[in-house]
Amino acid sequence: MQFIVNMDSTAAANIISAISAIAAAIAAIASWRAVKVSYKGIEAQIIVQLRTEFGSQSMHDALRQLSEFKRVNRGDYIGKFKELMQQDSDEFHDLNNARRLVKGYYLKVYHLNRAGIIGVEIVKSLISEVQFDFMLKTLEPFEKVISVGEYQDYLFQWASRIR
Repeated sequence: MQFIVNMDSTAAANIISAISAIAAAIAAIASWRAVKVSYKGIEAQIIVQLRTEFGSQSMHDALRQLSEFKRVNRGDYIGKFKELMQQDSDEFHDLNNARRLVKGYYLKVYHLNRAGIIGVEIVKSLISEVQFDFMLKTLEPFEKVISVGEYQDYLFQWASRIR
């Protein structure tokens, strides 16, 4: 205590400033860690939601429907799809709804990645190599038919780069 009593006001102010700076640094570190933990929690929620969506019965049915259509119409499944589209058949609408559901899932992952919300490692945990193949070899040809004159390949370019 004698030391503080004999200290001049400038030295006391410097010590108080130093203590305040240390306290501010500790508070900033604690705040940064809290934000990091919060971000990880949000990231985990996104992963769970996407995994739940991909594992849903409707997604399973859509993937199976598109794959089965391709398998049954081996050589020219896109020609058959175009034919069904021109006829405006119920089968076309069912296939198109399946295509939209599957594409919507992949678009969510794409936009979350492009926005920096999920990284490449998480994308690869959400989209397996088999799924990337499905996107590029099955889904993209359907997209080219549906988007006549307006086809945008950004999703499929991204899938090719990131896989």
